[in-house]
Amino acid sequence: AEVLAGGADLLLVGKPGSGKSFALHRLAMQVARREPAIGELAQRVPVYIDTLQLELPAPENNLVEPLYKLYAEQVSTLTEARLPALLDTLLSQGLALLLADGLDELSAQEHAPIIDYLEALKATYPGNQLLVSASPDDIGMMEPLDLQPVFMAAWQPDQINLYIDRFTNLWHEYTLNESWAKQLQPSPDPLLLKGWLLRDAQRYSPMILALKT
Repeated sequence: AEVLAGGADLLLVGKPGSGKSFALHRLAMQVARREPAIGELAQRVPVYIDTLQLELPAPENNLVEPLYKLYAEQVSTLTEARLPALLDTLLSQGLALLLADGLDELSAQEHAPIIDYLEALKATYPGNQLLVSASPDDIGMMEPLDLQPVFMAAWQPDQINLYIDRFTNLWHEYTLNESWAKQLQPSPDPLLLKGWLLRDAQRYSPMILALKT
């Protein structure tokens, strides 16, 4: 949130599993809730764009249509009827925080229409902010969007320790108290398990560490 406070459009760079999607979802929730910690961003409205589901190209002179289709099935019938006008007003007034996610799951050929679409959104609706997630291999393709790169930081040892401790506590508090859990093999000693996880934890992405636990 701090790096967005200046109004720049950003490229969130990280390897698959590094937490980019989680970061975008968390930011969207913070903005939607207008949490004081995000400062001026609380004045914006988050528009999460799942690029895997984006239907392109957009109809001529209707850049709102692909966004409408993303949300149409997730809102009430009453809201759906008003959605195109709401999105157009939001974009026209420069109030949107556009969060484009999933590009690192697409091929290089599939990137082109999405980048063209995002570029057209920026040109047609100035004043909105754009945050795009991508892998390090995709940085060169994003040049037309004129984004400032920000790199995902790796988890520090104290963060890894905290994650493992919280996971262990929740596992014992909830999972092992279920009736079906009595049929499981005895759990290994928590200290031995933690030592095994910490041995190579620094080279794991958050996703891989979560899968190993």
